[in-house]
Amino acid sequence: MMARSRCILFSLVYLLVPIYYVQACDTQCVAAIRNTVQDELNKFRNDVNLELLNEKISDIHTRIDNIKNDTETLKQKLEDPDNAVTELIFDTNGISLKVGEEATLDCNVKGSFSSCHWEHYGHIYQVATVMSGAYPNMRKVSDSGNEQCSIVITNVTTAHGGDWTCNVLTTEQNLTASKTLSI
Repeated sequence: MMARSRCILFSLVYLLVPIYYVQACDTQCVAAIRNTVQDELNKFRNDVNLELLNEKISDIHTRIDNIKNDTETLKQKLEDPDNAVTELIFDTNGISLKVGEEATLDCNVKGSFSSCHWEHYGHIYQVATVMSGAYPNMRKVSDSGNEQCSIVITNVTTAHGGDWTCNVLTTEQNLTASKTLSI
């Protein structure tokens, strides 16, 4: 019992004071001190590793929660068309015409939008106004549903040549696409 107490005392001294003060300790005592220190070091390593592992697990749970939230948001957008992503279905290929021919400027919309118009050399042609007959030689495409922002120029002149840009406004964005009329 006395030898064990002596080893414990020396192990405390070994941890607290420089080694040259413990020269009186025999080899069994030094081995016991070394084992005690090694055990404490192993416990410390295990605690640190567990802490790091817990942090990694927490990060993984956070990522899983983010994925669940993103999935739920996408699911809601699919179920509610008003929140769905709006996109243009538009052929950007130019159109070649002769004076007097009819030109159809198609601009179809997939999803919901608040308004749309065509722009040509700074002039804006609201599709809703085209429907009312406010612009000569223009009309809305027949059989066009709510998803179209298309117009027809019934009697093309050289003034109609150039770039035409379809602008679709949604609550989140402004979508544009252009095509060229060559007369």
